[in-house]
Amino acid sequence: MNKQIENFRESIGNMLAIVNQNTTTLSAHLAKSVFIIAIGSNDYMNNYLLPELYSSSAQFTPLAFSDMLVRQLAQQLMVGILVISPAPFKFLNAFVSSVA
Repeated sequence: MNKQIENFRESIGNMLAIVNQNTTTLSAHLAKSVFIIAIGSNDYMNNYLLPELYSSSAQFTPLAFSDMLVRQLAQQLMVGILVISPAPFKFLNAFVSSVA
């Protein structure tokens, strides 16, 4: 996920160059955008469902493992997106508090 966040940050920089560093214009554009985040399948396949390779299934119940993944994702998104705008941080912070 860290690499994807870094790619998004780089894309924001590229978009800022296109709009001549006008953050208001870019913010208005991004406010109309839809972001999709697909997570989990590799984490489950590689880290939970292969007990002969990874100890995750011995350390976590299925619910505890999914909770840990959600908390890690939210933390990565908060750190990565806060650089761009504080508004998503407020939403994600509330989300993390609700699952903690």
